[in-house]
Amino acid sequence: YDQAEAYYKRALEVEPNHANTLGNYALFLKNIRHDYDQAEAYYKRALEAETKNAYTLGNYASSLHTIRHDYDQAEVYYKRALEAEPKNAYTLGNYALFLKNIRHDYDQAEEYYKRALEAEPKDANTLGNYAHFLITCRGDLKRADSLIRQAFENTAENERTKPLLAGLWFYRYAHYYEEWGAEAEKELAALLNAGAKSIGWNLAPDIELARKNRHPHIEQVEAFAKALTEKA
Repeated sequence: YDQAEAYYKRALEVEPNHANTLGNYALFLKNIRHDYDQAEAYYKRALEAETKNAYTLGNYASSLHTIRHDYDQAEVYYKRALEAEPKNAYTLGNYALFLKNIRHDYDQAEEYYKRALEAEPKDANTLGNYAHFLITCRGDLKRADSLIRQAFENTAENERTKPLLAGLWFYRYAHYYEEWGAEAEKELAALLNAGAKSIGWNLAPDIELARKNRHPHIEQVEAFAKALTEKA
């Protein structure tokens, strides 16, 4: 990371107003350094350099949504990003998540999940997020099961995908225990031991649904949810 930052800075010394470099450095500051004030400053510089850069607009929208919790401004930037690039699967999926979790507009959220998958049918994150939506908001376990299978098929295990894989195995443990219980428990425990985390992810609806459906090990569902979503 130190070397990466050195090269970002060198690139910006050569070309201070390069929109993509500014946007990428902002993302680095947000995700790696957790320096949110600096990240925001670089997002703004990137958008001054190129006002319709869909990649930067979408990433800034996500930062406003998940870090700043400035939801009205986040929605403005999601819409600007989609005006710039209407078929950007990443932004479509993030906006769907925003509509589900923040606006609780489930019909609109589902529309954007579908648009995201039309744009990129094999995007594992969107497949997983849409599956979670179908489970917790629609109660449609059959359709969700198909999406979970597709998400697994399109995800190679590596450090970056561990949180996604842990989430998928959690869904199987919580909602498809009869078919997947033993394997899901083994796989999820291994991923958690390897450091897989989705900090802040809201799995309370999963716990409630698992309890409603009389999961035989509801305490373990709760323990897995806590291990996956809370800081150590």
